[in-house]
Amino acid sequence: MWSFSKKKRPVDTSSGTASRPALPTFTQLIDYGDLTYLHVNDDELRFWLPETCKTALDETRKAHEMTMACWLREYFVAYTFGEHELMRMRTLQTGLYQTSGVRYSVAPQPVVPYQVLRGLGKNLCAIKLYLPTRLKRELVELADHAAMELSPFIRMLLISRLLGHQAWRSLQGPGVQQHIVAIATMWERGELETETVESDRSSPPTGHIINAR
Repeated sequence: MWSFSKKKRPVDTSSGTASRPALPTFTQLIDYGDLTYLHVNDDELRFWLPETCKTALDETRKAHEMTMACWLREYFVAYTFGEHELMRMRTLQTGLYQTSGVRYSVAPQPVVPYQVLRGLGKNLCAIKLYLPTRLKRELVELADHAAMELSPFIRMLLISRLLGHQAWRSLQGPGVQQHIVAIATMWERGELETETVESDRSSPPTGHIINAR
């Protein structure tokens, strides 16, 4: 077998600690214009997912130790502007990663109001994602280019990303009655209102809207 010696990192003798590697450099290769406000989630995106895809989303974002909203926004930014640009923002703490200084209360609430979509059932999950206006506008343009409405386009992206391209056709709503799909689609388009229901956080009511902030 070949034997290779491992190079040791240089040690800063003045402090007695190993020197830290320099941060990677990410050059701005494509000018996408002003991405300053990608940290401001001032718009919303509605879409539904089959339960199988929602499970894959939950398990994936938990493995990355991220909230659903953060995972989705990162994925959509990478899809729209590229993984390289996402990494550049992260390194420079700009765009999506620019801090706004706003803090939200995370105090536990035993009983909370839920927005419920009657008739949705348990096989579909309705998600409302809060995201930057610029990002939503770019996604709309990409959906138009694919000759699709925005929400079905988002569903296609997520199923393909999380479960593979082969799963896209078979997981658009397996075993779900068409009238349930119609209810979810009307909600996506803003044609159907939800009801407010109070419930224990540990047992959300059936058909509740998942607010991904």
